Amino acid sequence: MWHDQYPETLAYKSMQSFEDYLISLKNPQHTLVIDEDGDVKGWLAKMIRDKKDWIAIILDKSIQFQGYGSKLLDRIKAQSDEINAWVVDHDNYKKADGSNYHSPLNFYIKNGFKVIPEERLEKTKITAVKIQWQKK
Repeated sequence: MWHDQYPETLAYKSMQSFEDYLISLKNPQHTLVIDEDGDVKGWLAKMIRDKKDWIAIILDKSIQFQGYGSKLLDRIKAQSDEINAWVVDHDNYKKADGSNYHSPLNFYIKNGFKVIPEERLEKTKITAVKIQWQKK
């Protein structure tokens, strides 16, 4: 799912390198969306970075735009006072299959996140803007 939904530039070369990424997360909490056949269709990872809650979400295209992402966010919001994430804020990347990667920024804004434009992630593999949700 990682390779199918995220930009190709973020692809891991092997399962071991992906597992190494997962092991590197500090205090991870994983939430999965599993269909009736037992297949994973969505994943939310919450972790600690710089003493704050950060998240990453992936949804299979078959369940996008059906409310699953919002439900995952609502579950994490109930447990946190603040949530942070890096989000690609343009449509210039390609997925591994050659299709366009569409920025999920509007999804997060609709779910109450604010864009922090002065905080950007500028790497050779990816560029993204920081977003943040805070409990009122």
